[in-house]
Amino acid sequence: MTEPVFSVVIPAYNGARVIADAVTSVLDQSYGNLELIVVDDGSSDGTAEVVRRFRDPRLKLLSMERNAGVDAARRAGVDASKGEIIAFLDQDDAFLREKLERHAAYLGEHPEVGFSYNPFALVAEDMATVLGAFQSPANLRLADLLEGFPLPPSMWVLRREWALRGEIWDERTLKLRGRETVFCGRLFLAGCRFGMVDRVLNYRRLGKQRRFADISACCEAERRCQELILEDARCPAGAWEADGRALINTCLTWAYYALLQGDSQVGVDLIRRAAAIESRVVTGSPCEVTRLFLHCCTTDWRADHEASLRLLFAGLPHGLLSDPLGLQWAISRGYLLRGVRACLWGASPAAAGYLELAASLAPPVDGDFARIVAHELMMCEDFHGADVAQARFRTLLRELNGLESGRVGRRLAGEYHFNRALRFSSNGAARATVAELAKAVIHAPGFLGNRGAHALFLRSLIGRPSRPNRNRELT
Repeated sequence: MTEPVFSVVIPAYNGARVIADAVTSVLDQSYGNLELIVVDDGSSDGTAEVVRRFRDPRLKLLSMERNAGVDAARRAGVDASKGEIIAFLDQDDAFLREKLERHAAYLGEHPEVGFSYNPFALVAEDMATVLGAFQSPANLRLADLLEGFPLPPSMWVLRREWALRGEIWDERTLKLRGRETVFCGRLFLAGCRFGMVDRVLNYRRLGKQRRFADISACCEAERRCQELILEDARCPAGAWEADGRALINTCLTWAYYALLQGDSQVGVDLIRRAAAIESRVVTGSPCEVTRLFLHCCTTDWRADHEASLRLLFAGLPHGLLSDPLGLQWAISRGYLLRGVRACLWGASPAAAGYLELAASLAPPVDGDFARIVAHELMMCEDFHGADVAQARFRTLLRELNGLESGRVGRRLAGEYHFNRALRFSSNGAARATVAELAKAVIHAPGFLGNRGAHALFLRSLIGRPSRPNRNRELT
């Protein structure tokens, strides 16, 4: 059987410093039947010259006369392509070697799927240091697209008929910030089926923090993209239930950027706009604002999250958050998370320092934290394999002994084995599912009363695989 042709499209603008990594990652794919189209979108830094250094007949360079924007460049690449399957890659990202091979196999096994995607690894600017891995929902809903867009373009793989669908390239939306919601949302409304290849297959480079000229305009542009989907006649009535949460998430995300760059009044106004929809955004301990700030500040475990958190909270007026200890909670939990991620992603010397600081601040090591670590372990296992992940988990448990002795280890191990049971169940491996459930109960007897564990055990006995959504909150 002939392999389908893959067309990979890279839109490039002033990417001379990074484009070679992206191009190399495509040309080095284990899947050979491909073409690579780089669209130089009016660069002025020699991007085209870097691309021309590659001597490979599968590579085609297109040059736009003037800068038209990343989505116009993507469309030009699609128009010039000949592949039956289209994949996109941003200029500062890269594919893992088996990316196209895995997606080709998945789409071959699932002819009903028109759009496939995969988890990605976040890497430092040097592309050598892995900072973590992130996964979108396995069973993607329209609400997921609206509530917090989970699919960066370097994850997109589409069958040709869907990639050529005119409405996703609507020129009126091409320059709207957040238009990925329009692109994927309209595919969803048109009946395109989405499916996840359950393996980390992309590197996403973490660059320097950008400064935004008009935060309010950025927020409104993303909001307009959400409204375009909600206003569509094909939009199911139930999707409107996600509207409030979509607006809250958008406002809080842009509030974070505003406060971080010193636009305090804009940030405060956005938080108040979110709180007017749901008061719990600013109430509780810790409240939702505090949790989001923590997540954003600890995405890069090398960064000084404490300094960033102090800057964020300094921009808030007294009394806006009914959480007087929120800053202290976020700082201590931040050191704990940084230590965990450094340990699991291969920086054990740094982990010891972070965890020592965490121990001195006595953060709560609760069930929420255990679920976070279990998620990180599963992503580490996806990326490095089970042997490496479990060895690093043992190292982590030794480092965590200073916090709450063995109780922490038992709780974390229970969550980890339960997640592994979900994985095996989704793959139809009944014996392995039951074995992992048994380990979860041995380490954390509370799983004996867990209805999810009971259901998983029964499904394994009758031979029905589960379809878990392993997407967990990261903070």
